[in-house]
Amino acid sequence: MEIAELVLKYVEALVWPLVTIGLIWGLRRHIGGAIGRMTRLETPAGSIEFAMGAREVRDEAEELAAATAERRESGAEPGPEATAPEPEETSRISYGPSGFEEFREARHMVEASPVGAVIGAWNTLQRLSMDVLQRHPDAMPAFFRPGMPAPGHEVGRALAKVGMSERAVDVFDRLRKLRNTAVHGMEAVTPTAALDFVDSCLVLARELDELP
Repeated sequence: MEIAELVLKYVEALVWPLVTIGLIWGLRRHIGGAIGRMTRLETPAGSIEFAMGAREVRDEAEELAAATAERRESGAEPGPEATAPEPEETSRISYGPSGFEEFREARHMVEASPVGAVIGAWNTLQRLSMDVLQRHPDAMPAFFRPGMPAPGHEVGRALAKVGMSERAVDVFDRLRKLRNTAVHGMEAVTPTAALDFVDSCLVLARELDELP
């Protein structure tokens, strides 16, 4: 009797570990996929990677803006009392709801929806780019269809044809890749990184305003 009770206790002790192992084995593919998604989207590493990329692009965009400002100053000959006009007075891009105001709205969105801010800023930059290219039909992307968004890499090449600098085109392309990362990795975008992205888009929009 004692031997039977001892065997029963051993069986009871082994049942749950065996059941657990069986469940893990049966669900191994689902568990592996879930762990993969957590690693890619929810860990700090994913956020840090996007944030570093956004910061690097913003630094490059700020250097681009400084170079553009220096070029303007070197080409201008103001009098001693002259002052530089406000951008709103000289820009060909609207500052109303259809223009730069959308970047302001994206900046206000970064805390509530970082990914939404990234997507909104990119869509505005893409639209402004197409507005420029429509003034140059020969430079339009080959696969462009009215009312449909053109592939981002094609837009960058087309902007180079109408005078955008190689440096600005590189910033445009890096923003495009960051936007794609944000769309496919919702959890990886922090508000600070989204703000960097939006401000970089704004710099490029001002570069677009310089094009013929």
